[in-house]
Amino acid sequence: MGPIKHPLAFWGSLFAITLGILAIGLFSGPIHIPSSHLLHLSHIETQVLFEIRLPRLLTAFLVGACLATAGAAFQGVLQNPLADPYVLGVSA
Repeated sequence: MGPIKHPLAFWGSLFAITLGILAIGLFSGPIHIPSSHLLHLSHIETQVLFEIRLPRLLTAFLVGACLATAGAAFQGVLQNPLADPYVLGVSA
């Protein structure tokens, strides 16, 4: 894979996609909360958003980021793009 010709556009589009996915995760679920009601939420909708969905969403995002960082660290330490936890025996 060659160098990225427009890195600002690349990282900007990845950031926009990430924000879109986080918004979809925040507003979708068994209790439908339209994004147009964001300024006029009821007490139940506020609890659902900020006490259930947002912590779950942020936890999933941080766990994914940590796993990606660990995978990149393995590949960097071993200087092998195919490195995985089984190579060093740390999968258990």
